[in-house]
Amino acid sequence: MGTWAHDINKQQENMEMKPGTIKIVLCYVFIAMAWPQQSMANERWNISLEGFLCFRKIEKEYDPLRRNNPYYLRLDYDGDGVNDLAIMIRHKKTKKEGILVCNIKNNEHYIISAGIKTKIFDSENNSVVDDLRNYVRFYVFDDFSNKSQNPYEKRAKGEIISVGMEETDGLLLFWDGKEFIFYYTDPEG
Repeated sequence: MGTWAHDINKQQENMEMKPGTIKIVLCYVFIAMAWPQQSMANERWNISLEGFLCFRKIEKEYDPLRRNNPYYLRLDYDGDGVNDLAIMIRHKKTKKEGILVCNIKNNEHYIISAGIKTKIFDSENNSVVDDLRNYVRFYVFDDFSNKSQNPYEKRAKGEIISVGMEETDGLLLFWDGKEFIFYYTDPEG
């Protein structure tokens, strides 16, 4: 083989990608594509990229509700060991308020209230709520001292969301493995 042909073969060998190079290149491409969205998520809402992408699925009908601080929660509502997100939202047309729950592991979302009827189990009857407009408290419930007294709380598969009115009663929102359910609670006992 002449010198010219040998040089071309040598150049082709040098241009071949080593094992793992494609993975590294793809990682750089993914980071470059995700960076603007992550930046938008942080600047616009100060939430994770997963939460931002979850909300984008419903943004044509809903707005984030930033009246509360915090307006989103990180919790493991289904007990799978992965932190999920709950974001306060408002329906654009009806102005009814509720919660968007984002399952990070399964890339699923659930809308609680905000125009969608959600069961409330209380001592008198099984009623529903479709608007959380009057509820201003929003946090991860961690007082399990009375769990044995509240039969519906026993059904919770993971962490519980508490929403409540100013200094009065509230609702505990939990996942029972099939659906989200509210349980009426009185903070005084």
